[in-house]
Amino acid sequence: MNKLGRTIKYIFNAGKTLLGKILGGLVQPQIEYLFWEVTDLCNSRCIQCNIWQNKPSGDILTLAEVENIFSSGFFRHVKEVIISGGEPILLPDLEAKLLVMQKYIRPNALVSFSTNGLLPDKVLKVVEACLRNKMNLAVGVSLDGIGEHHDRIRGVKGNFEKVEYLLGKLFELRRAYKGLKVLVGYTLSSNTVDYMPEVKKYVEGLGMDFAPQMYEEFTFYKLTDKVKNSYDEFSIDMVKKRDKMRQQVETLGPCFQKEILLRFLQDKPLRYNCASMRKFFVLRANGDVSPCLRFAHIRLGNIRSGNLKEWWRSQEVRKGRAIVDKCPGCSNTWGTLWSMEHWFPPFINVAATVMLTKAAAGAKALFRRT
Repeated sequence: MNKLGRTIKYIFNAGKTLLGKILGGLVQPQIEYLFWEVTDLCNSRCIQCNIWQNKPSGDILTLAEVENIFSSGFFRHVKEVIISGGEPILLPDLEAKLLVMQKYIRPNALVSFSTNGLLPDKVLKVVEACLRNKMNLAVGVSLDGIGEHHDRIRGVKGNFEKVEYLLGKLFELRRAYKGLKVLVGYTLSSNTVDYMPEVKKYVEGLGMDFAPQMYEEFTFYKLTDKVKNSYDEFSIDMVKKRDKMRQQVETLGPCFQKEILLRFLQDKPLRYNCASMRKFFVLRANGDVSPCLRFAHIRLGNIRSGNLKEWWRSQEVRKGRAIVDKCPGCSNTWGTLWSMEHWFPPFINVAATVMLTKAAAGAKALFRRT
């Protein structure tokens, strides 16, 4: 989509949002995005996440329940889904569930699949099956350092070697399936900030997209009282290294996420109308619904059975929207981008900064050539 097309889309969406605000509950927003935690089981041992230390749910959605949920028509307008965990590939019937979901969301909807790369051959099997079924697929592989640096952060010896193997195979697949998108996800924190230059250089050398994300202590990552003291120390270290993190973010090329991260690191997070519980939500492995990663501890009902349209009009959902409306903001990439499509005015300054920076860089490059 070109710039004019995106502008028209944002204006149209803003008009729909404004109409919804004027009419109140008479017009219900439609879900267009979904973050689906297909499993809460994880085989990583990350030092900045506690999911792996918690007992996984034994009551995850069955294939029949997934079919029931998506065939209801409630998700027919969804144009992007993030498949996450835990580690998604640990779900035995992941391939079957993804293909069922694909039947009932918008045609050519983008399905983003994230993985730690510890089981590369299983990842490749699922990816190839989805591509053969003409799924619009993006695969994100986590990488927080090179070699032993990554293994230390992820807590598993040999993780980097497996990631390197997986990225090589995905590169080959990308040649066969032109629509396949491959990106490398990097979590910026006090533990990883020194490794950002090496990861960025490595990813650029592969010709893949580098996707940095700011670490935030969301409840989704299961930060329990058991590890509270260690995470308090981690938070203090995050503050101490904020300037260093900002300097690393400055090295990124002009882009939307760079501006969001810089504002966050300057203690000036962008204030915007979050679209959580209006345009997207987090679907947990057992069918529970939470607003987002920050409010993952809040349960707003379970959609494994029942009438989804009635639930969407329920007091539980209205409660969730009220909670979201009071949120001070975050730097989460997908939540921010999805919200911008919902109501773009708060993002105008960010968009203008990116455009001007790109124009300046282009002019500078032209001057050098002349």
